[in-house]
Order: sequence, then C-alpha cells, then structure tokens
Amino acid sequence: ARISNRINNSLLKFGYTVHLLPFLQSLHEPKSLEVVTIDMWSGYREAIYEVFGNDINIVIDRFHVIKHLNDAARKCKNNLQKQAGLPKGSFKQLKRPQHLFMSNLEDLSEDDKEHLAELFAVIPDIKVAYTLKESFRNIYNTCSSIYEAKKAYKKWCASVPEEDAYKPFHTFIKTVNKWEREIFNYFKHPYTNAFTEAFNGLTKKVNRQGNGYSFPVLRAKMLYTEGLQKERKEKKIIKQKPVRFDNASMMKYITFDSLMNEQHLEYGETMIVEEEKKIFGVDICTLITILKHNELL
Repeated sequence: ARISNRINNSLLKFGYTVHLLPFLQSLHEPKSLEVVTIDMWSGYREAIYEVFGNDINIVIDRFHVIKHLNDAARKCKNNLQKQAGLPKGSFKQLKRPQHLFMSNLEDLSEDDKEHLAELFAVIPDIKVAYTLKESFRNIYNTCSSIYEAKKAYKKWCASVPEEDAYKPFHTFIKTVNKWEREIFNYFKHPYTNAFTEAFNGLTKKVNRQGNGYSFPVLRAKMLYTEGLQKERKEKKIIKQKPVRFDNASMMKYITFDSLMNEQHLEYGETMIVEEEKKIFGVDICTLITILKHNELL
C-alpha cells in the first residue's frame, strides 16, 4: 500500500523541536491517525510518540531498510575483495561486477546471472554476501505477518558469518534491532513512504534548477504553482424555508421544479445548488509533467 498520491499543503523545513512538533500538534482529529510511515531518523519517532502516544503504529519505510541492507552488502563485498588479495585488474574481464552484485536477483537476465557467476568464481565468498542480501529481501517478499517475519529474521541473523569481513551485516543487524518494533510493523501495516520520497526528490530538482531558493519561495513553488493543485467541484444543496403563496400561478413553477428534481421538496420549498471548489493538494503526476516541460516558473 502507499500513502496518498498528493501533498495537502504540508511542506516543512527539516527539524524536530522547531518545526515538526508544532506541525504534529496542529493536526486535526489526531485520534483518527492510525499509521505513520517514516525513515530511520530518531527525531521523527520521538516526536510522533510524544504527540500521539505509544499506541500509534509507526512503520519504517521498507525501502530505507533495504538501503541500509544494500550499504552493508556493498561494504562486505569490498572487504572480501581486499581479503582475497587478488592482483590489480583481476575484475577487468568481468562485466559490470558492482552493478550486478547490487541488482535484485529477479531483475537479472540469464546473461546477467552468468556474468554474476563469473564474479562468484573469482571470489566464492562474495556469493555468500549476495545470498545474505537477497535472503533478507525475501523476508519482505514472502512473509505476511509480524510473527512470520520475525521468525525468518532470526534465522537470517544466525546465517551471517562471524568473520570480520561480514562486520557490515552485523552493524545492519544492530540497526534492525534498534528499530525492531517499527520495522516489523510493516508486516501488519504494509505502507511505504514512496510518494513522499518522490516528492522530496522533485523538490530538490526544482531547487537545483533555481540555484537554491529560499524555503518560503521553494514551498510556494511546490504547493501553489498554478495547475499543480488537484481540484474538484462538489455540489452543495441548500433548501430554503417554505414560503407562502398568494396564488396558484406562483405555486406551479415551484411544484414543477419539485417534480423534476430527485430531492423531495415540500410545497413552498425551493432548492439552490451551489458548486463548492475543494483543493486536494498537489498531484504528483501533474508535477512531473510540468517539470519535464520546464513549466515550473
């Protein structure tokens, strides 16, 4: 699942006590909030628990967890290469070894898998590091409950070798344990921060194009540029109070309208339909299109 595909006029400076807490405290109907998705910055977690209490379900975005996993796998691979002590240029004959190692198994073609096997043949322990990376990813892909995910994770931890070269994976384990509750909440509430991360990326792109805007200017551009806001008109029906008729000719127009309308009006009532424009925030597809055409002035 993903959070809403639009931003409802909420773009804050990065900060904890100065900006984040007042924003959270100002939210309407806080009791209706069930799930919050965040990355692994402790300030977010502390602020959310402080404002909403310990019963709120915080979910760490799975893609941030995988980012930490990939960093550990890359560092482990580099350690194993150094440990092997191979002559300089030993990998030159191999095709894109770093790219293939960091790729997900399901994304590799048959040729890619053959080239990856060549890397494993040069340093067999690199296959262990790759298998660790992929087997942890499979926890997200195959487990459907917190209990099942924790059981698979415990088994995965036991499979990590104790050698120094695999120290990055042990550091990763410490990170997961530190955020255990919030990481495994994903398996009960499978939400991600994908849209927010995409919007942040587009915001940085706009800021680069402008050679660095002030925050108020950048916020105005991202939220209030004409055409970005997703709007919808909703009909609002207003019934007027009954009026007194002095003659039948006045009544026939009112009763005719009553019969033609599905709203059941009593004699003497009139109905007025007003259109009310509602703003539903920035539509990210529209934002991407505008950026592609360099129309965000």
